[in-house]
Amino acid sequence: YIYPKAGYPPGIVSQESFIKVCKNLATAHALAYRQIKEWDKKSVTDFGPSYVGVIVDLIDYQPYDRKKRKDVEAARSHWYLFNEWFLNAIFRGEFDMDADGVTEKDGVFPELARSCDYLGVNYYMRLLAKSGKSGFLLLKGGTVQSKGSQTDMGWGVYPPGIRHVVTWAYRRYM
Repeated sequence: YIYPKAGYPPGIVSQESFIKVCKNLATAHALAYRQIKEWDKKSVTDFGPSYVGVIVDLIDYQPYDRKKRKDVEAARSHWYLFNEWFLNAIFRGEFDMDADGVTEKDGVFPELARSCDYLGVNYYMRLLAKSGKSGFLLLKGGTVQSKGSQTDMGWGVYPPGIRHVVTWAYRRYM
């Protein structure tokens, strides 16, 4: 719902649909978590009857130019929307429906919070955020690949990024 040229379905740009799909995925995850915990009573591991988590792709969004306030804001908007929004929903029960970084009272669902026993992280790249038009109002600019070594997929290789995103996720959600 954000990058129609990336080749992923449905190939349309819709902020409303993006947020709605994210909310539905987070709600479905929380409800499935509760059902698994309710029905799976037989212990097969040292962790107990069932151990349920989620694995997410976290990208290390950084400003293209740290001295430019608008690049810093662009990086923050990407980080929030793509790294933080979904995790806030499943770990905290917070649904920021206008994705402005503030969850209103009617967006807090404590019964859906804490619906993860663990968090898995996939890390593929760092992206540099530049201010400008994104075509998506929730984002304050676009992104470019970092310079230097690249993977065969054309993604910038930035090993310190994995420490950055994993440390952030651990401190915020675990």
